[in-house]
Amino acid sequence: MKIAFFTHSPVPWNETYHLNYTLSSQLDKLWENSFVNTPCGKVGEMMGVLSKLWNSWHGKHLQITATITFAFGLMFVYSVLHLAFLQDIEGWGDFTAISIVMVVISGLGLFIVAPEFLHLKGKANLINELMNLTSTAELRRRQAEGDDAARDLGGMFVDKWSNFLQEKGLKMRK
Repeated sequence: MKIAFFTHSPVPWNETYHLNYTLSSQLDKLWENSFVNTPCGKVGEMMGVLSKLWNSWHGKHLQITATITFAFGLMFVYSVLHLAFLQDIEGWGDFTAISIVMVVISGLGLFIVAPEFLHLKGKANLINELMNLTSTAELRRRQAEGDDAARDLGGMFVDKWSNFLQEKGLKMRK
């Protein structure tokens, strides 16, 4: 990638062109080296390991995110209650710093995990909603949504959805 700082002159080796070429080649080297030698490369490799681990648990994502969301929510509520009511009581004031740290950690955890849980819970609710439909025409029209939701949730949801479709005389799309 060449970055143009000046307009190139039609004369091939004038000072402007040489200065532009030198600056752009130096910036290209700086740009390439800035990403290769950063700690982000190692973080990216670590995220690859975590994503492989997460993908190996396909089918259990809803249960895992529900448990983690509940744990962070409980930690958040207890910490806020401590800050609101217990910090002024003798003996409990020593735990205020820990409670503040717990509010921050649990708040960040909820910020990261709760949206994924709500997304997966929405897909599970979609499958349940589609299974409660009585109209076969409506079910055929919305079958692709159910197929995608079942594949995203994996595990028992795929089995549950495919058994339901077989009862209705339909097949799960690929």
